[in-house]
Amino acid sequence: MNRWCMAALSVVGVAMTGCPMGGDGGGVTETAFNATLNGANEVPPVTTTANGTVEFLVNEDGTEMVYELTVVGAVDVTQAHIHMGAAGTAGAVVAFLFESPGEPVTVDTLSAQGVLTDEDLVGQLEGRTLADLIEAMAAGNTYANVHTTANEGGEIRGQIGAE
Repeated sequence: MNRWCMAALSVVGVAMTGCPMGGDGGGVTETAFNATLNGANEVPPVTTTANGTVEFLVNEDGTEMVYELTVVGAVDVTQAHIHMGAAGTAGAVVAFLFESPGEPVTVDTLSAQGVLTDEDLVGQLEGRTLADLIEAMAAGNTYANVHTTANEGGEIRGQIGAE
C-alpha cells in the first residue's frame, strides 16, 4: 500500500537509491509543510543526540504529497510515521514514511523519500482523502515520529506545520 522508497542509506560506503524527490517538479506547488525532529519533542521526552527533518510538498490538485525525511545519528531505526496529534500528545499512525527492510537500520544519515496518496492513509484516516491529512497538518494536529529499538514509542518527533 505505501509507496515510500529509500533514497539514500549511508553505512560505511553502502548506498541504496530509490525514487527522486519531486522528479522534474511537475505539478508541485507552493503548498509545503515541514517539521524539525528531536528527542525533546517526544511524549515523554527522550534523551538522544539523534535529530532530523521532514519536508512535504503537495501537488496542485492535492492528490499527491511528496516527502523527504532525513534522520541523523539514530541507532536501530525501525519505522517512521505521520501521527495524528497536537503538540504534547501521543496519537495514532495515519501514514508510513519509512519502514526498515528487515533488520533495524543504523546509519550516519538516513534519507527516505516517497509520495503519499489517499491509498497510503491508515488508522483513523483510512478510506479518507489526502485532503483530510492536509487539513490536519495545516491545523498543527499531526507530527512526524521516528521509532528505534531503544525507543519503540519514538526517539525523535516534530510537529508538522506549514512552511
